[in-house]
Amino acid sequence: VLLRETGAFEDSAVSFKRALDIDPTIPEAWNGFSRTQKFSELPHHIDSLEALSNNPTLSNIQRKHALFALAKIHNDVGLYDKAFGFYKKGNQQNEVKANSVADKAYMEQIASVFTARFIADAPSVRESGKAPVPVLILGMPRSGTTLVEQIVATPPQADWGGELHYFTEVIQKFKRYTSDGSDQYPDSVEKLTAASMTEIRKGFFKRFESKGPSKKSAPLIVTDKTPFNFLYIGLIAMALPEAKIINCRRD
Repeated sequence: VLLRETGAFEDSAVSFKRALDIDPTIPEAWNGFSRTQKFSELPHHIDSLEALSNNPTLSNIQRKHALFALAKIHNDVGLYDKAFGFYKKGNQQNEVKANSVADKAYMEQIASVFTARFIADAPSVRESGKAPVPVLILGMPRSGTTLVEQIVATPPQADWGGELHYFTEVIQKFKRYTSDGSDQYPDSVEKLTAASMTEIRKGFFKRFESKGPSKKSAPLIVTDKTPFNFLYIGLIAMALPEAKIINCRRD
């Protein structure tokens, strides 16, 4: 996955193929493999992949990976009706259904909490030593975050982190950081203390360091291209006040 995210598609394809040679029943590997190349014809294993997608022992997430792999391959070879059918079945595996009304209310709630005054008055993080400047690249999926990260991380002073998903996990265990154990984001943000903000900050850099082998020594800039970090910009501004944010938008 890391090879694919950094544009090394041929090496990524080899790694996915090796995984499938070991165990051809891994839907995630099929989905990953399908996204490393453009198919000019249906591969010989397409029937096995379709059989796998119908395996009743698969979880919804696993079935979605298999169906999306089938959809990608059929779309590549121009069988658009079949591709659409697989995409539709794949999206039907989602356990959480989209709710535009609830999503809009959530966005408005976030905006009402993270005002400029609230962020300015937030507890100050305590930092010992000089840390690299985080650059968070965010936006909707398929908006170009991978390409932008590759550009940003090209200079020798910069290093890439890919999709760290760190702040998503912070929200999932939010009560660990609030003074009264409340876990509702964003309402409970006011319960964050300077100590907890510092813990969140340090956790970000630890996550970056643990994200595979470091390619560059003591970088001055580090990146995180988790698209849905746009939900946590306010929290990011509090924990990483020096961070730069790039919002990707696709025409």
